[in-house]
Amino acid sequence: MYFGNGGGHGTIGAKTPGKTWFLAEGDSRPGYDTWILLQNPSTTDVANVTVTYIKDDGTTTIGYYALDPSTRLSVFADNVVPNATFGARIDADQPIVVERSLYVANGAGGHNSTAIPIPDTEWVSSRWIDAGAVH
Repeated sequence: MYFGNGGGHGTIGAKTPGKTWFLAEGDSRPGYDTWILLQNPSTTDVANVTVTYIKDDGTTTIGYYALDPSTRLSVFADNVVPNATFGARIDADQPIVVERSLYVANGAGGHNSTAIPIPDTEWVSSRWIDAGAVH
C-alpha cells in the first residue's frame, strides 16, 4: 500500500489459499478506513464468500460476496460497519486469499496484513531475532 506522502507498507503473502480466514482488527471510526481484500485464484470456479464482522461490543454484521474466477474484490468495510472497531471471520466455499488494509488520516499512513487461517492469542513481536540477539 502507498501513502500520499510517498511512504508505504507491505505484508507477507499467503502461503496457500484457504476456505476460512480471520482478521484481528479493523477500524471505521472517523480518521480510519478499512478495506477487506478478497482474491479468488481459481480459473474456473466462483467463490461465494461470507464476511462476518465482529464488533468490539460482541454484535455481528454479515456481508455476502461472489467472486468470479481469477478476480479480486476490495470491500470498503466502513460502509458495512460504520464508526466501529472490529475483527472479521471470512468463510468461502472455494479456497481464496484474504488481506486487510487500514488507512489513517485520509491515506497519510496505515498498515496492511494477510489474514490468518487459525486465530491465536500469542504473537511474535515485529522485532527480528538473529543469533540470539533481539533487534
